[in-house]
Amino acid sequence: MFYSMQKSETEENNKNKERCKKKRSHIVPGCNIDHNRVSIIMAITDFLAASDITSAINACKAKDSFSPKMFFKTVGLSKKTPTEIERVFKILDQDKSGYIEQDELQLFLQNFSKGARPLTAAETRAFLLEGDSDGDGKIGWEEFSAMVKSS
Repeated sequence: MFYSMQKSETEENNKNKERCKKKRSHIVPGCNIDHNRVSIIMAITDFLAASDITSAINACKAKDSFSPKMFFKTVGLSKKTPTEIERVFKILDQDKSGYIEQDELQLFLQNFSKGARPLTAAETRAFLLEGDSDGDGKIGWEEFSAMVKSS
């Protein structure tokens, strides 16, 4: 009895994983893939080279080594068109508020690479201070664009 119940649960999980692969628009039990994160990374790699992203991520692997301007330069974002920069901004603005807030900044690197580390509290504060030119505690489109262009 125990064996058949365990086998049944395993079979169900396998079926769910297959459904998850086919239908990525919703969460399926037994699937541990963060499809939103995968979609974001795929969108970014549509116009940023994977090798540049890898170089930028590797350059700031150590805690408290992240520099937004150096990251933008290394990843090649500073050479992109305003439309492409805006696409990145919209990806980073996870809650679609029109601003990149502190909690979104903390996960900044993970938008570029699934296994990247979160920014430390000090890095997140420094990023916010550097980008938030009007002092409202968040980074708007114009502020983000200016920071990218100055890198």
